[in-house]
Amino acid sequence: MPVAFPTVALIGKYKTPEVAEPVMRLARFLETRGVKVLLDRLTAAHIQNCPYDVLLLEELGREADLAIVIGGDGTMLNIARTFAPYDVALVGINQGRLGFLTDISLDTMFETITAILDGQFVTEERMLFESEVWSGNNGGQERVFEVLAFNDVVVAKGFKGGLVDIEVRIDGQFIYNQRSGRPDRCDAYRIDGLCAVLGRAHRASVAVSDVAGAGIPAHLVQSADRDQRGQRG
Repeated sequence: MPVAFPTVALIGKYKTPEVAEPVMRLARFLETRGVKVLLDRLTAAHIQNCPYDVLLLEELGREADLAIVIGGDGTMLNIARTFAPYDVALVGINQGRLGFLTDISLDTMFETITAILDGQFVTEERMLFESEVWSGNNGGQERVFEVLAFNDVVVAKGFKGGLVDIEVRIDGQFIYNQRSGRPDRCDAYRIDGLCAVLGRAHRASVAVSDVAGAGIPAHLVQSADRDQRGQRG
């Protein structure tokens, strides 16, 4: 029976030598299913005489049909951002203490991966935030930073004291001015204990700001397709 994902990339938690053991166990298991196994360079560094092809993350994104991340949510978030342009399916195996995104345990990984290879899975698509920082110095506009965010975007004042002024616009329409000393966040699905329960057909994000710096969150639910901009004063 042909497998759903013929080429699988294995990626372990960075700077964690103990990840080598579960990675190799899973790699050998995948081989028995006729799957081509690829490893990322940093994971392979913890494995002596690694018998598998070792590639950079961007190369894995181009080659793999499925990426299995063994680590915690932080590792999963990083890989999701990196692989987003390549449309690679992701599965997370939890090697950390707490995993919302990496929700497969090491004890059940063989059974779960078997089901996935056999086509017994449901695809869940997640939103990404395309975030940019623009500088308005010297009367002009210059983009100084851009990044994809898998879960949320936080606008903070940095290490300087005082408050930060932020002007929020959605699709160019003014929404509100915000002055705060606390971080403001734009989250994909859940923030500060608030769950925005939406129909399955809706793609939405939640903008949260600290009202008047008093620690009272205000929430704004909006379509995921809209352009949300925050201008820092």
